[in-house]
Amino acid sequence: MGRVIVIGWDGATWDLLMPLIERGVCPVLGQLLGESAYGPLRSTIPPVTAPSWITIATGVNPGRHGCFDFNKADGALSRIRPLQSWDIKAKTFYEVLEERKRPFVLINLPGTYPPLTRGITLTSLLTRGEDAVFPEELKEKSDVLKNYRIFPDSGLLRKGRLSEYILDIMDVEIRRFEALKELWERDWDVFFTVFSGGDWVSHELFGELLEGTAPKEAEGVFRLMDEALAHILRRMRPDDSLLMVSDHGFQKARGVVHLNEVLMERGLLSPDFSRPSPPPSHRMEEGSFADGDFGKPPEWLLRRGMESGLFRYAIKAFRKAGGKYPLFLRPDNRNSRASLFTSESYGITIHEKSMFSDGAVEPEEAAGLRASVIEELKNLIHDGEHVFRRILSREEAYSGEYAADAPHILIGDTDWALSSAVRTLESDPFAACPRGIHSMNGIFLGYGRAFRRADIPLNDMKVEDITPAILHLLGEPVPEGLDGSVPSRWFESDFAQRNPVRFRRYEPPRREPGEVEGDEIQKRLKGLGYMS
Repeated sequence: MGRVIVIGWDGATWDLLMPLIERGVCPVLGQLLGESAYGPLRSTIPPVTAPSWITIATGVNPGRHGCFDFNKADGALSRIRPLQSWDIKAKTFYEVLEERKRPFVLINLPGTYPPLTRGITLTSLLTRGEDAVFPEELKEKSDVLKNYRIFPDSGLLRKGRLSEYILDIMDVEIRRFEALKELWERDWDVFFTVFSGGDWVSHELFGELLEGTAPKEAEGVFRLMDEALAHILRRMRPDDSLLMVSDHGFQKARGVVHLNEVLMERGLLSPDFSRPSPPPSHRMEEGSFADGDFGKPPEWLLRRGMESGLFRYAIKAFRKAGGKYPLFLRPDNRNSRASLFTSESYGITIHEKSMFSDGAVEPEEAAGLRASVIEELKNLIHDGEHVFRRILSREEAYSGEYAADAPHILIGDTDWALSSAVRTLESDPFAACPRGIHSMNGIFLGYGRAFRRADIPLNDMKVEDITPAILHLLGEPVPEGLDGSVPSRWFESDFAQRNPVRFRRYEPPRREPGEVEGDEIQKRLKGLGYMS
């Protein structure tokens, strides 16, 4: 069997790609559809970046790999840190490849920092600092890798300079493309590259991209990814296989619901008036918090501002005149019973004392409280419509020994963006939101001799299937007991008959936790729209 190339288009959905193909933005992808197996790829619950890509890399659901969010609580709700590679409890396909002495290249795959292997790895979103190229000596002889970038400058976006921000996304992706070209010449059996630009642009302009009214530079990000696809196709060997995948899809948001404010209205959450500041996933919302230039308003002033409409109006006028007044409060964990941990978690956490040192709920109360919160969320209505179409317990959403680390309640399906902020000057938890948000269906495409040509899109594919597919296409045995399977319906019948799936038991991974300073990473993630 030949080599395997995996191209990830973060956040890609056929709902957008089909119109882009029709408008001539992605002609190479359009031509490829007629020669490939393709269809929607179902994401994780929730359909967010970290757990989805890690599921793609392990073949198991988040309840077995233990990663549910960009952040993890270290024994306390008030003590969180960014996810790191040592938090992945399941073995990744690239660790299997290293054990089998199969060389590989990983570019921008989330969850790879710090690297778990000695293979060529350009790390992704959770990288600390700019040290993203491993082994580090690769940079010594390469200006391309020396100047590699992971993130665009989100400060441009905060300043309202959207066009410049999109052009900076282009610069990041051009450098990623150049790194791909250079590393392509290395020895490898698997080449895995993720392009993030489509996700970043879709957060800001998904509706406009869908309607064809987006600025040309926004479509240019997708043109560039299509050019990278063309570059790869020209260099594929006859027996190579190409997989295109995305971690989730996109959709237009109806608005944003500040879920912690909903919980506050129902007496389940108390703001911390003694320490005005946004929650960890909103640190970039208000620059004055970082600067500390508003001082520490007395608690009565903050409480009065939230309770009185007239007072809120006066404070808004005060802010417009240049005065400093904090816009956000954190939950007071010891006096709250439930909260949305972070926006990216898409789940409600019960503040159990047995789980968190700053929890407030006795273990025997947790089950009853969870049931009542689920009922509240199921009945949450806005403008005559249910806000959430599906609410799940963590046992319903996940299986595995780490499912108990997930939020107690998961938002399974919604077209509302979530925010964990508690605002001091707003009384309505619902707000307008022109942004794009994640959806459950991403994309899959399989091209090469092994794949059947699909007259219509194939369905029932899921992110757990990618790791077994990669290993099977290499002729390697698939780890026993994965949640994903090798989908025979993707392949030509003669390929499936000549290459029956083989299985092997692999030893579980051994991880050594390290130290990490999370503020810088969280600020970057927030600036890129992942935790807003």
